[in-house]
Amino acid sequence: MEVAYATQILLLILTTLNLGVCMAEGLHVTCSEKERNALLSIKHGLVDLSNRFSSWSDEGDCCTWPGVTCNNITGHVMELNLSTPAWSSPYRELSGEISPSLLELKSLIRLDLSSNYFVLTPIPSFLGSMESLRYLDLSLRKNPSCTIRPSEHKNSTPTGKPTQWCTSRFIMPA
Repeated sequence: MEVAYATQILLLILTTLNLGVCMAEGLHVTCSEKERNALLSIKHGLVDLSNRFSSWSDEGDCCTWPGVTCNNITGHVMELNLSTPAWSSPYRELSGEISPSLLELKSLIRLDLSSNYFVLTPIPSFLGSMESLRYLDLSLRKNPSCTIRPSEHKNSTPTGKPTQWCTSRFIMPA
């Protein structure tokens, strides 16, 4: 009788655990349509010879796209890594326009634009107005035409010299 009772308790525990796992899977938060559209607009402004962003499409969860990290609870985009890997060919760098659609990513904390080729397009000054942005990497392989200055972001703190804004990483205090 004790074995049967213990078996029933064990089955009850396993069923409860299984139900909890199934419910947790159902709580997966996806990105908002507004943020997905902003990311697609960013993609369309870039020249991506390496096809790194080929999986970015009108369908699916943008939180699963390469280079995009979302908050697990809210689904908002927190990090955007558009850097070119160090091992990549110099001719596979991103170029083109840095879209103002970045401003639609209200929860963006980290933005990595490092090792790209934005010589013909200046780094836009609107990057300095992104209030939630705390980390910005603009270290580049090529010398860009730079229009943004550290003073344009409230309380910005360069990790490099202010005269080397475009080759610096900035950590903005909260």
